[in-house]
This record gives sequence, C-alpha cells and structure tokens, in this order.
Amino acid sequence: HGTQGAGLHDAYIVQAPWIPAVVDGLASLTPYIRAHAATINFQDINQASRAAVTFNSTVKALPLDTDYIALGWRADVFRQHGLPARAPRTIEELAEFAELLNGRDHNGDGVPDWGVCLTPQVNYFYSFVAPVLQTALRDADGRPTGQNIFFDAETFEPLIRVPGFKYALEQYWRIIRNSNCQEQLANGEKCDRKTAFPTGRCAMVISMPGTLNNMLKPGGKYAPRDRTDNATGTPEVTWTVMNPNPFGEGSPYGTWFGRRAPMAGSDRVQSWDRAAGRPLVACWAPGWLGDGDRACPHATDNINSAPFFSEAGEAYALNGRQSRASATDAMWDLFAWL
Repeated sequence: HGTQGAGLHDAYIVQAPWIPAVVDGLASLTPYIRAHAATINFQDINQASRAAVTFNSTVKALPLDTDYIALGWRADVFRQHGLPARAPRTIEELAEFAELLNGRDHNGDGVPDWGVCLTPQVNYFYSFVAPVLQTALRDADGRPTGQNIFFDAETFEPLIRVPGFKYALEQYWRIIRNSNCQEQLANGEKCDRKTAFPTGRCAMVISMPGTLNNMLKPGGKYAPRDRTDNATGTPEVTWTVMNPNPFGEGSPYGTWFGRRAPMAGSDRVQSWDRAAGRPLVACWAPGWLGDGDRACPHATDNINSAPFFSEAGEAYALNGRQSRASATDAMWDLFAWL
C-alpha cells in the first residue's frame, strides 16, 4: 500500500511487482552479485527477469522463480508431422500449429490427441494480449507512452474493445478449441496442463519455466509416462518418449523430445493512432510516435515480443536500512545457496 513498513526483518521474499513501493527500503544487491560472481551468474538469468528486479541500474532483488509464460514443444511430434524444427513464433502461428496437430496420435495408442495443452487462466490469456498491445512503453525521448494491456491511458476506458484485444482473443479461442480442454471439460475434469501432459497426448504446452522443466526433462514430475502392456504378466513398455536420441546425430530437431522456447509474439499489433481509428496493423507498418518509427520499434524479424510475468514468482531482497552486517551476510549466503 505504498508504505515502507517497519523494517523489522533482515530479508524478504518478494514478487517483482511489489518492489517499486518499497524499493528505497531494500539494499542494493549489485555489490554482492559482483563479489560472488562465481556463485551468482546474474547474466545467466533471462533478460526480462533481470530487468524486473533492477531499478536505476541497481539490482534490488535476486530472482529465483519469475513465472513468466513460455512454450514447450515436442520435437518428436513436430518431426513426425513435418513441422519445422522450431517453436511457433507468433500467436497466430501457434494457433495454426495447434489446429494442424489436434486430432493426430502423439503417443502411439491410435486415439486422437491434442494440439496444445494449457490451464486456461487469466494470466495465460494475457500472454496473448501482451505482444499485440505493448510495442513501445517509452518514446524516442524516454517518455512513457502510456501503453499497457488493460486501460486507455487517457480515458481509462477498458481496452477490451480495441481491435488488438479482439485479435488476441480470437487466437486464444483457437488454442482452447484445439487443446486438452475439449476433452477434459467434457469429462467433468479440470482443464489442467499438469494432468494432461503426462499422458503423452500434448504436442505443445503453455506454462511457466519451472513447470516446463518438470514436463520436458528426463524423469520430470509431469513428463510423458511410458505405456506398458501387462498381458504376458511381465510389464512390457509399448510406447515411450524417453529416447535420449530419437532423431539421430546432427538432426535439426536436437537429441531430446522436450524443447522450451519463449512465448510466441505477434506480427500484428494494436495501433495507438487515434486519428486513424486505432486499427490493427502489421509490425512493419509506419508507427504513430513520429520520426519515421515503425509500429513495432523493438521487433525481431518483424515479430513483436512482450514477455509476460503471470505471477512474478519469487525474488529475495535484503533490508537496506537497519540490519546488522552479520545478519545481512548470513541471509545473502542463504540466497546464494538457494
């Protein structure tokens, strides 16, 4: 609520969105990170997660689990059905891949399976909205543009009626129709990526990095399970995805079934040009900030990306006002160990 608090604790577990309200009460972790570079490889943390805990070029918290939305895809399924050896790059391509793979058999049992698996929560939906509605949070002079994914910055009207929101919703609906939800909900079950992925019926999955690791790595908690046949009295594996090199050396599909990628972006974005009626435009179209800018000034290969922090995960911070040095050092050692 904007308060700095009593400052009674030596350290805090925080979420990145909480930090601005208490940033002055938190210690700078920059010198700790430099002094312990061999243990804390800060540059190995993804750029979006580092930016979320950095203020005025000072690191204020150490991210452990940042809960941004990402993609997982099965290289064995992509290869089987002739898809390229890469994740879908845009939300529209993600929907196209899901439609193509839906109804195919992904685990060798002859039963039609799903194009993609997810748990349809609001935060997952907004990972589709973000790359369409957010293209430049600041102009060329560093001033805030007011872009966001919820409200018009001038009128405070909800953005649910702008073309970009409608476009994102259409792609999300295509995903839902070709996902685990079509069957799990019909059976009276919760539509849940964590129960769907272990069945081996998911060609792709939308989740957070920590959960994705447990889906895509050997022996992961949610990895596809072997199917066995007990007809002879001795369990016999009739299907497994756990082949350490299913495609052969040098294959563009890699040497493991599970692949992880950033969440898809968008090559079509919301224009904020009020005079033009705020249409949906291509990334390579002229922008609306002037000076010859493009609609997507930060795009890569004409695809705009906007990493979406669904829950912000966990980060660790130190009291910057009144902790004893011995207590601060002890807490930092704990952070480094974790």
